[in-house]
Amino acid sequence: MKPLRRLIVPIMVALLCVGCGSALQRRLTVGELTAFRRYGWTGMDLTLRVENRSRRALRLSDACLTLYYAGGELGRIELRGEAFVAPRGDSEVPMRWRIDLSDPAAGYLIEKKMRAGETALFAVVFSGRVCSGSRCRDISLPMMPLSDFLAIFGVSLADMQNRLYE
Repeated sequence: MKPLRRLIVPIMVALLCVGCGSALQRRLTVGELTAFRRYGWTGMDLTLRVENRSRRALRLSDACLTLYYAGGELGRIELRGEAFVAPRGDSEVPMRWRIDLSDPAAGYLIEKKMRAGETALFAVVFSGRVCSGSRCRDISLPMMPLSDFLAIFGVSLADMQNRLYE
């Protein structure tokens, strides 16, 4: 499950930032993973260190990332509850995620294809709600290659693969 954890962490970082305006994105720095606990193939808790230099708190809710391979859905990763980032400071942001794989072999497929560098056929769809202060915004991104999704946040597939197998 360690490779799956290293795949999910950069994606979760991206989800925290996806709804922020560009000014807020420059003020939000996601640091290291400080805690991780897996619940089989059904869920996980992870805690990220986040520095928010903005005067506004940030809240992510109703987040769902659907992962596809060659057009077929592998599964979904859904945020349970909400993730809060405190304003003006460095804080730990705990998040509970539910993993819903369409087939038990999907986890094996993900790991096998990532190890082999066969990532061109991976795609994602994202939806969620991000609130900054009293302003909330529903976010949805259409199906796009995983590489394009990661590029939004300045992460390349090579960076992600390096994290997978450190």
